Amino acid sequence: LFWFIAKNSKYQVAWPALVAYLVSPFATYLALQVNHNLGVMPFRVFVMITAWYALERARMSDWILLGASVGFGLWAKYQILFVVFSIILLSLYRPQWRQRWLSAGAWIAIFFSLLLVTPHFFDISQKGFTTLFFAVKHEDVDLIIVLFRLGEFLLDILLFNLGFAIALGFILGYRELTILTKTWVKTLKNSPFDLYLLITAIGPVTIVLFATFFGVRPRIQWFVPMSISFIALWARIALLSPK
Repeated sequence: LFWFIAKNSKYQVAWPALVAYLVSPFATYLALQVNHNLGVMPFRVFVMITAWYALERARMSDWILLGASVGFGLWAKYQILFVVFSIILLSLYRPQWRQRWLSAGAWIAIFFSLLLVTPHFFDISQKGFTTLFFAVKHEDVDLIIVLFRLGEFLLDILLFNLGFAIALGFILGYRELTILTKTWVKTLKNSPFDLYLLITAIGPVTIVLFATFFGVRPRIQWFVPMSISFIALWARIALLSPK
């Protein structure tokens, strides 16, 4: 993540992202709980990096690496598909990226990801697809429960980001942080990299929130790999400060 941000920003902006992760509850408290979602983190970063370069450079090697990242990511956890689907669907907004998904490179990425994950699906087929059934497990609950779960998950995410807002506000000044955030929002239209990071942040969260209406119970641990994108966004906001 440090390398990815440093390559696409001023070098200094990568440091806030690195420090932000190291002090986040997902690298401290939840890590002590032996939370297996931590294991998804590196694969999620690999998917973010390879998908970005596939969309921007569209080299054959980029598409192959994207397919490999998704394939190995599926070995870690099916949740990797949250960020994959988000990138594909939301990147269609930008014409250049839309054309990339219609190219032969996208099919090559799919081929390599399926090739790598085939042994895994063969293995679970021998065991009754238990892991797959667990991944799509849902409950029949009333609307009140659904709204409660949705609100709880959303509140957890807001509190997570509030922690970074408080820290940055203390360092930069809360008035300046507000100005920087508004400035960053305005840059989205002309900054493909910031738009891409935003897609990887809000896309997976939106999928989880939408799934609650179908009886899926969201858990804060699912946000562990998703937090990477939000950390990157705060680092990009900090980049705009002259301090």
